[in-house]
This record gives sequence, C-alpha cells and structure tokens, in this order.
Amino acid sequence: MILQASAEITKGLFLDKLPADFKPEVVIGVPNRGKSFSVALGINTGLPISETDRTLIKDDQNKDFNVEYDQKENTVYINGIPSFTRKGELFSHKLRGVRPDSAVLVADDFCATGAVTEYYLKAFEELNIKPIFV
Repeated sequence: MILQASAEITKGLFLDKLPADFKPEVVIGVPNRGKSFSVALGINTGLPISETDRTLIKDDQNKDFNVEYDQKENTVYINGIPSFTRKGELFSHKLRGVRPDSAVLVADDFCATGAVTEYYLKAFEELNIKPIFV
C-alpha cells in the first residue's frame, strides 16, 4: 500500500507536471531496493518497467568506472559503483531496455549518500540519456 500511494503521489504531484517534451519512455529501479518502487510506478503510469540488477565486481575484474551499451541486448552496464552498505566493494548495474538518446524515470526508495545518482548521471551523460530521478 505504501508503494502504491508513493507511486500515485509521484505521478500526480511530479510526473504529470513535466513538460510534454520531457516524458520518460521507461522506468528503472536502482538495484536493489528501488526495483519495488519502479514496479509500482510502472503500473501506475503505464510505463514499461526495465529489469535491473547488480553484481559484485570480483577482484580480478576492472573496477574503474565505465559505462557500456550492448545494442544486441538493449542493455546499459554501469560499472564501478561503490556499495553503500559494504565498504570497499564495487558493483556493476545492468539496466535492460534502456538505450542511448532516450528518457528514463529512475526510481530509488532511498538516497543515502547520492553516490549512485552521481554515477548514473555520469553514465547517462555519456550515452545522452535524459534521466528523471524520483
């Protein structure tokens, strides 16, 4: 009920007031807790809901920040995002159904430090993706 109410409030007080030329094409949830909110928003708005996931970057993998777009899988990979809860660990976020030159609604249930938002902004800038954070 809380997620449903949050989605209704977000839509009515924020999304419905966006300029007509700045409407998102898909909703994504920041892994992992934002995924529930993105589902509620997708159902409430009728937007397609992207499947998102995160994986721990292992010691033998490149840990530098980078962003990749896999056209065949229509998936954005944002690599090198630090964990908020597990100090020193880095993650890769996989965002399916997100492509360059699009607008996306980015849902998160809680913004602890703003670090994930900063990494998403850098990645989206590289791919000319227009984010709307809620």
